[in-house]
Amino acid sequence: EDGSYDVTITFELQNVGNRSGAEISQCYIHDCDSTFYRPHHELKAFTKVLLKPNEVKRIVLSLSKDAFAFWDDGVHNWIVEPGDFEVQIGSSSRDIHLKHTISFAEGQEGSNEARQSYTPTEISPYIDSASFQAMTNNRIPQDRIHSNQKLNENSPLGKSKNNIICRLFINLIVKTMLSEIENPRKVDESFSREVVENLPWRGIVIFSRGWLTFPVLTLLLHMMNGNWLQVIWRTPYTFVHYLCHIFFFRFFKNNV
Repeated sequence: EDGSYDVTITFELQNVGNRSGAEISQCYIHDCDSTFYRPHHELKAFTKVLLKPNEVKRIVLSLSKDAFAFWDDGVHNWIVEPGDFEVQIGSSSRDIHLKHTISFAEGQEGSNEARQSYTPTEISPYIDSASFQAMTNNRIPQDRIHSNQKLNENSPLGKSKNNIICRLFINLIVKTMLSEIENPRKVDESFSREVVENLPWRGIVIFSRGWLTFPVLTLLLHMMNGNWLQVIWRTPYTFVHYLCHIFFFRFFKNNV
């Protein structure tokens, strides 16, 4: 109806398996013509459905103005921009089965205040420091960690990223993270690198699944800190310890 944002969504859901089960059907909204940055999948409705083998049920979901609106700081109210909206039905935001586009001829354009508080659509989801400060109107506190401080297990990798050993670790971890992502984008690499550079060194040991030990980490930290006497003194012990660790690690991994 003109001037109405009430939408009724109807679809059929079938259990094609040979056992009874449950499915949570989820409805997402995507504003195709938004002049502001909005998520590609906004969850607006869902329902849990119990189905017997081969059973088919008719599902009805209702959406109101709230499903299409966003908060405008300038007018202090929820508004809906005119244009196309894509209705998506799926099991999750990564598993969309049905899509349908609806259009609203009437709506309200966002205010200038809203444009300052929302990221424009042309800006990447990865926000740099300058853009974040402009959005929030707040200055990002400066890092108070002095570069001349010695590295320890709690130091973030990014603090020593100019060191060749640290760069090797960062690149290896980022490469491993990206290998778990299907069709990684440049923004995924930038985000992964930010995460890794803020990870403490002890986290590398914890997430290495047994391939890196704390004695080896201690030796590496002494190398990066330039404590060569400690490196010479600890190397034989660390080497023997690591060989024993790898032997028992592989033995229990293959036999337990």
